[in-house]
Amino acid sequence: MPPRILLLQARNHDDAARLEERQSFADKAKLDIEQVVPYNLLSGTPTLREALVYDALMVGGSGDFYVSKGNLPGFAQVLDLLRGMVASDHPIFASYFGFQLMVKALGGDI
Repeated sequence: MPPRILLLQARNHDDAARLEERQSFADKAKLDIEQVVPYNLLSGTPTLREALVYDALMVGGSGDFYVSKGNLPGFAQVLDLLRGMVASDHPIFASYFGFQLMVKALGGDI
C-alpha cells in the first residue's frame, strides 16, 4: 500500500497557496497528490489518534497566522498534537510556519 501523509495547513479557503503547497509537498516527496491528505487547522485540530493513522506528518504554511502571535484558532491544541507526535516517534517534516510550530511545541521561542 502506498504511503499516506497527513499535511497540516493553516490557510484560509481562498488562499491560492493552499493547493500549491500540497502539490509541492507531493512533488518533493515523489508522491502522487492523492497520497498527501490536507487537513486545514482552521477547521480544528486532528486528534493524536487520527494523525497516527497516517505514515507521516507534514506541517506546512499559513497565510494569515503567526506562531509569534499565537493567533491560530486552536493554537494550544495544535501544539499538544505536535508534542504527542514527537513523543510517539512518528515521522514529521515541518517547514515555514510548521517549523515554527514545532519549535514552540518543543519549548523554544519564536
